[in-house]
Formats: sequence, C-alpha cells, structure tokens
Amino acid sequence: PHIAGVWDYGEHQGKPYFVMEYVCDNLGSLIGEDYVVEEPTRRLRPDRAVGYTLQALEGLAALHHLGIVHRDVKPFNILLTLNDQVKLIDFGLSKLRGEEKLNLPGNMMVGSPYYTAPEQEQDPEKATIVSDLFSVGVMFYRFLTGELPPQVGGEPGKKLSELFPGVMDETWDRFFDQAMH
Repeated sequence: PHIAGVWDYGEHQGKPYFVMEYVCDNLGSLIGEDYVVEEPTRRLRPDRAVGYTLQALEGLAALHHLGIVHRDVKPFNILLTLNDQVKLIDFGLSKLRGEEKLNLPGNMMVGSPYYTAPEQEQDPEKATIVSDLFSVGVMFYRFLTGELPPQVGGEPGKKLSELFPGVMDETWDRFFDQAMH
C-alpha cells in the first residue's frame, strides 16, 4: 500500500509508457523543501513525522524483499494521499537484485544531494538496502527539525536531545547516529 500503483503500461508509437495512480501532494511540498535543499523547512509534529517515516519504511521493506534498492529516497519522491498515506515513487535510479552493472559516467551521482548515503555517492553500485535506510534517517531528522542532520551538512551540534529537551533524550541521538553511520 505504500508504493504508488501502476494501472497500465504499454507502448505508443514505439515509446514505452505507464499510467500511475494520481496523487497530487508529496512530503517535499508539505515541509516546504525547494531546490536549495540547505535552506530550513517546516517541521512536522513528531506523531506525523513518525507516521510518515514508518509508512515509507514499510514501502521500502516491500521493495527490499523483492531485491530492489530505491537509491533516491527523499521527500519529493514520497507522495501523500488525501488519507495521509505515503506512496513511494520514482524508481528510475533503482537497482534490481542480479542486475548487471550499469555503465554510468564516472562523475554521475545516483541519488539526491544530502539524502544519498556516502557509499552510494562514491560508487552507485555499492548501494544496498542500508543506503536507503540512511536516506530515510536524513528525511526523518528533517521532518522533526526542519534542518539537515549534522552528518550531511547541517549545523554541527544539533542533537535532538538538545533541540527538544524533556521530549527527546539521548536515545534519539543514538538512533540518528546509527541511522547516519
């Protein structure tokens, strides 16, 4: 349920096409992210941030079970339905289990700045399901704080336990340290 549905596909005048379910909102728009990703965004209430993140993880779990690594998890690639349900989209950079190595130009980045795991930036073929989880960690931190985590270019010293004393403790800091590792 957390992957956008494809309703039809085929070929028209020699060109492939597919018809996807229509969902008009996405998490990037919801938080107010734009092309200058370094700029602060709106924060989400913790319950909404957790809910959207868990749904994204459920969608990724289904992909990963099938041997698919998304490689471009970011707020704009997660649609948001009127029922507050998330749907993963944009599988153009995905890697399939057993797929032959793509001959990409040496300087081509696969993924989006700040959301892409370091090992994937160095070599897109090294991306694994863990790389997708790194991206989810960046996204989740951004949902909660409106900023990028320190590990990917955000301001140093922005630990959740310091930003939300009495609400989030060092357990959250350890969680994000693990997610960004």
